[in-house]
Amino acid sequence: MAAIEIRNLRLDLRESENVLRVIENLSLSIDEEEIVSLVGESGSGKSLTALSLVRLIACPPARFSGGEILVDGRDVLQMTKAELRAIRGRVVSYVFQEPGASLNPVLTVGQQIKEVLRLHCSEEARDEDVGRLLRLVKIPDPQLRMNDYPYRLSGGVQQRVVLAMALAARPRLLVADEATTALDATVQTQILDLLKELRDKLGMAILLITHHLGVVRDIADRVAVMYAGQIVEMGPTKTLLLRPLHPYTRGLIECVPRLGATAGHLRAIPGQVPRLGSYPQGCRFHPRCAWAQSDCSTREPDLEEIEPGHWVRCPYWKLTSTDTGHEHR
Repeated sequence: MAAIEIRNLRLDLRESENVLRVIENLSLSIDEEEIVSLVGESGSGKSLTALSLVRLIACPPARFSGGEILVDGRDVLQMTKAELRAIRGRVVSYVFQEPGASLNPVLTVGQQIKEVLRLHCSEEARDEDVGRLLRLVKIPDPQLRMNDYPYRLSGGVQQRVVLAMALAARPRLLVADEATTALDATVQTQILDLLKELRDKLGMAILLITHHLGVVRDIADRVAVMYAGQIVEMGPTKTLLLRPLHPYTRGLIECVPRLGATAGHLRAIPGQVPRLGSYPQGCRFHPRCAWAQSDCSTREPDLEEIEPGHWVRCPYWKLTSTDTGHEHR
């Protein structure tokens, strides 16, 4: 059963007199207790997709021009404001990249967690409830930490506090939007391990958003690769990392440093992600693609299932699949 299902989502943004289509026919489902990673460079539309799940995007200037976002068979795009408030935090909850920006600097950790508990759970939020959440995210000495102000905490502990707040109402889906990017490598690994452990303990699904394919191998069940407002490849994590079929996926993998790689082995993807809504005709990746063919600039490819559960948006995927051994170690 899906915790949430996106069907053919289309999102437009109005800019002056122009209407820009920034997300185009995007479909993605996340099953109960599944971890799905949405991967792509900055500007690919990942965060817009995540914020769309419970309509956290200002409309206008944004406008949902098509598709459905289904929670328990109900379309989020048709919900009233009261219905949206009922699922925000309780069904879908968020953890973002900068924990310091998510925390109020003039309130203690305990006060902020109690505020979330009162909003989503009960008017009587107690210190014991705060301590339980802090222990859940493995913050030591919770009785002391709940009286701290955010500035006294490291970035890693701040992120655990934000995670505790996101888990206060026991959501069915946790969205972690670049939640580990601002942390050093050791703390990043700890947070990712914690997310996986919390998935197992709480039985929730997780949507992990990142621009770094190297972090998903040990945590994600499936990966969806996004470029210029579209999903260009999607499949089981091990399959996608061992046998990337889309040129963009392969480029992302080759951008990640690997232990033991020879000097000069690291390659960058030429060019830049197109500006939101200003996408080239045909395949949106063709201006940057080393395997582009003559019709790639005019023919817009469909997302096709090449093998069970493995989808790719490239008719020339066989050109990129001749090499193997792309798994990150």
